[in-house]
Amino acid sequence: MERPGCIDWSSQRHINDIDAPGEPVPETEQEKNELLDKLRDIEKDLKFYKSLFETHYNSCLFNMKIKHLKGEQVWVDPTRDTDEYIRNLDVDDEIEGWLKPTKCER
Repeated sequence: MERPGCIDWSSQRHINDIDAPGEPVPETEQEKNELLDKLRDIEKDLKFYKSLFETHYNSCLFNMKIKHLKGEQVWVDPTRDTDEYIRNLDVDDEIEGWLKPTKCER
């Protein structure tokens, strides 16, 4: 029966998953749980960044900002999103600046 892993094509050497470069293999249950938590956080971030193309597919990326709505991260386009939506966001200095009326200049 063949061992699990893969074969290095240049040296024809068998590479086990343990021999592969990267983070060391966790030894304790606590280390495994920490790595699983880290993986879940990374997957959550990836899902959030991919959601940009679902929620604001017609916006310019340089206009997009990451803000919080009830503690959750959301994408905001201050030029296209409605004032009502912006008012519902968790308030910070930048959002207050967006809501202030701009003065007309000549």
